[in-house]
Amino acid sequence: MTDVRILKPASGVTPTLAAHLTTKSYVDTADALLIPLTQRGAANGVATLDGSSQIPVAQLPAAVPRGLVAAPSRLTADSATFAAAEVMLWQFTFTAVSGRRYSFKVNSGINALTASTVQMRLRWATGASVTTAGTQIWSEKRRCVADAFERWVSETSATGLTAGQVTVGISGINLDGAVTSKLLGAADNIREFTIADAGV
Repeated sequence: MTDVRILKPASGVTPTLAAHLTTKSYVDTADALLIPLTQRGAANGVATLDGSSQIPVAQLPAAVPRGLVAAPSRLTADSATFAAAEVMLWQFTFTAVSGRRYSFKVNSGINALTASTVQMRLRWATGASVTTAGTQIWSEKRRCVADAFERWVSETSATGLTAGQVTVGISGINLDGAVTSKLLGAADNIREFTIADAGV
């Protein structure tokens, strides 16, 4: 006797023997086209999607950049002022993964009351905050004219951050001494500090 399976008809359709019977061979052929559950998220298989319809990080090749680690940090008001002593101005906390390269980009503005040279520094530390004693990643000097808007857009990258909670901060110092300086914020949120996973 030939094995048969009854297929569920569409809603409102009255099943009939001729229209809704199929053979085991037909079903086996159709099943062979399906991806076995054991191949989901497995080597030589297929990637799955998480609750946000994204491929989970654990299933991505190590060299693939993974994008922003969090929403950009926005400076909506002027920072604290700095002069001859280094002052921490802007911080961003995120969860770092060992062995990854991170890209840091800042889009802001600098103001100094008199013509002078400021130096902006990027530092990091483990935990929820960073001070001017944090490990320095990068620095950049910028000559400012007197009491004017000086556009500052810069980007760098680094490896070696400790796995876990890490805070990266931007600090400033005026190399010409006691000249009051600051980062300029903006109500329209165009002042951004972004951190992205750039791969390995």
